[in-house]
Amino acid sequence: PPLPPHDYGLGQLDSLRPDAVRAAAARRAARATIAYASRVTEGDSSSNSSDPSAAESNALAGADADEADVTVDVVSEDAMADDADAEPADDEATPPGGVPEPAAAAAEEPVGPGRRLPQALVAFGDCVADALAVLRALEYAFCALAGASGKHTVATEDPPESSAQLGARLERQLLDPLALAAQALPPWCRALAEACRPLLPFAVRLRYFRATSFGTIRGLHSTQSESSLEAPRSGAAAAAGSSERVQISRIPRRRVRVSRATLLQSARRAMRLLGGHHAVLEFQFDGEAGTGLGPTLEFYALVARELRRAELQLWWGSGAALESGVGPDSAGVAYVPARNGLYPEPFTLCYPSPEEQQRRLAWLRFAGRLLGRALMDSRQIDFPLSLPALRLLMGEHVTAADVLGALEPHWASSLQLLKRMAAGDASAGDPADLALTFVMPGSGAPLIAGGEQCEVTRENVAAYCEALEDTVAGSGVARQMSALRDGINDIFPLEYLLVFSAEELERVACGDGTGGDAEWEIEALRGAIRADHGYSSSSEAVNLLLSILSEFSVEERRLFLQFATGSPNLPVGGLRALHPPMTVVRKPAEADEPELESLPSAGTCTNYLKLPEYANKREIMRAKLLQAMREGQNAFLLS
Repeated sequence: PPLPPHDYGLGQLDSLRPDAVRAAAARRAARATIAYASRVTEGDSSSNSSDPSAAESNALAGADADEADVTVDVVSEDAMADDADAEPADDEATPPGGVPEPAAAAAEEPVGPGRRLPQALVAFGDCVADALAVLRALEYAFCALAGASGKHTVATEDPPESSAQLGARLERQLLDPLALAAQALPPWCRALAEACRPLLPFAVRLRYFRATSFGTIRGLHSTQSESSLEAPRSGAAAAAGSSERVQISRIPRRRVRVSRATLLQSARRAMRLLGGHHAVLEFQFDGEAGTGLGPTLEFYALVARELRRAELQLWWGSGAALESGVGPDSAGVAYVPARNGLYPEPFTLCYPSPEEQQRRLAWLRFAGRLLGRALMDSRQIDFPLSLPALRLLMGEHVTAADVLGALEPHWASSLQLLKRMAAGDASAGDPADLALTFVMPGSGAPLIAGGEQCEVTRENVAAYCEALEDTVAGSGVARQMSALRDGINDIFPLEYLLVFSAEELERVACGDGTGGDAEWEIEALRGAIRADHGYSSSSEAVNLLLSILSEFSVEERRLFLQFATGSPNLPVGGLRALHPPMTVVRKPAEADEPELESLPSAGTCTNYLKLPEYANKREIMRAKLLQAMREGQNAFLLS
C-alpha cells in the first residue's frame, strides 16, 4: 500500500522482522506521544469544532417540549404508490438534525494511509512524527498482508502496553461534560484517535466515536450511560464521579411504522425522510403490538437480509445465487450468501446498461444510509461487508488479488498464474490452454466490447490481467463504493469512522456475530444469563437450557439470538454486553394447555426468555425451543 507523504526511511527496515519493527516503533511512539499528551492536556482547551446546533442547545437546556415521541407512518397506500417504482434520488437531501454536516475538508485530503499526520502531532518534533509514521505505515502493511491471505477476522491483539495509559487519559477527557457540551475537546484527542489508531485500545476509540460523532446530546448520553454500566467505584472516586454528572434532557425518539409486506420500500422512505434526524428511530411493524428495541433490531436484520436478494444484483455472486436458488427461506427467494462478506458486483465497459447501473447505485446509496443510521443509533446490523469492500470504503488501496483472495481463492491462484504468463515465465504454461475469453470469471460479463469472442493468448494476456484488475478493484467498483460512502455521508460524515481500521469497522457495525465457541461454553453462559421469576441459577431447567445452548451450531445460535433479542448478532463484548442482560424466567402453563405442549416465548426489548419447565425433560425442552426459534419469527405479539 502507498506510504504516508514522507517515507521516513522505511525502505531500510525491510531486513528486520516485522513484529520487532512494529513493537519497537510502537514503544517509541507511545513514549513520545504520552509525553506530548501530558504536556498539551494540562492547559489546552481550545475548540476544534463548530458550536452546537440550536436544537442541541435547546435540548441541553431542557427545552424538548416539541420533541415528544411521534409515530411516523411510512406504510400508507399513498406512500407506497409514490415509492413502489421510484428509486431514491442521489441528490435528495436528508432532513437536518443534531448531527454535524459532512465536513468539506474530507474531500480535500484522502482517507487511508495517504492522509497526513495532524499538525498537532507533527509540530511536537521529528521523534513523534517519525515514530507515528512508521507505526501507521506498518498498520496498513499488516492489514494488506491479512487481506492477501484471505483471512476475514477482527484483530484482537492488545496495543502496546503503554497505550493503556494514553487511553486512560483520553477517557478522562471524555468524562468532562463541559468539554463535550461545548465541543471543546483538545485537538490532540481527534488527532490521536484518527492518525494513531494502534496507540489507543479499541474500546476507548469506540467510546470516543460515540461521544463525538453525533452531536452534543448523544455524546453526553453515551458517555454517562457507559460510565453507569461500568463497575461501581468506591470512596472518593465515586463521589467525584457523581459530582461530574449533569442533568440533560432525554434524546427524542421517533417511532416509524413499517410494513413487512413492503419492507424495502418502507425502509427506503424512512431513511430518506428521517435518516439524518437527530431523534432515535424505533421501528414498529404494521399490525403488530411490539415496539421498542426488539422490533427495531429485527427491522435492521430483515432489511439487511432483503438487500442481499440476488434479483437486485448488487453483490458479487448474485448471478450464481439466482442460478442455484440459494436462499434461507422456503418462499423460493434467492439470497447472496455472505460467508466471505459482501462485495459490490463490478460494472464493465459495456455491462450493465446505464439505466441498470443507476438503479443499482440508488440501492447501494440506500444501503449506505441504512448502515450509517444503524451506526448512529448503536444498533448492530447483519450487513457483513467483505474486508476488501471495507478497505475501499475507508479509502484504502486494494488489488484484484485482495478481492479474489477473499471471495474466490481459486480465481486468485489463476490470476497469479496469468500474471506469470504475462511476465514471460515459460514454466507457467500457455494461456491458450486455459480457453479463456475477455469476460468476468463467474458472471460472464464482457470486460471489453466483444469480449465473449476475444480469446486470451500469450500476446494479450497482459491486457486481460489489466482489464480484470481495473474491473474488480478499480473503476469497475469505484461508483458503487462512492454510492455507499454517499449514503453514510447522508447520515454523518464518513471521516468520523477513521478512528477504526477496516476490520474493526465490521465489528462496530455488525457486533461480535455469535461470538466464539468459548462464548457458548456452559460456564460462560452461566455468567452471562440471569435466572429470575420462578427460576434460580441452580434450577434444573436453567442447567438444562445452558447445556442445550452450549451444543448449538452457529446457525442455531443465530436463530436463538434472533428469537430472544431481535438480532442474530451479539453486540461488541458478546453475551455479557447485552443490555438489559439476558434473563430466563419460568413460563407457567396455560389453563387449557399442558406444560409439555407449550412453547417458549421471548420479550426481545428486555432480552427475556420465557421458558416452561417441561418436567426437566431435556429432549422435550430442546425440541420445543428449536420449534419456537424456527416458527416464532416475523411477528411481535403480546405474550
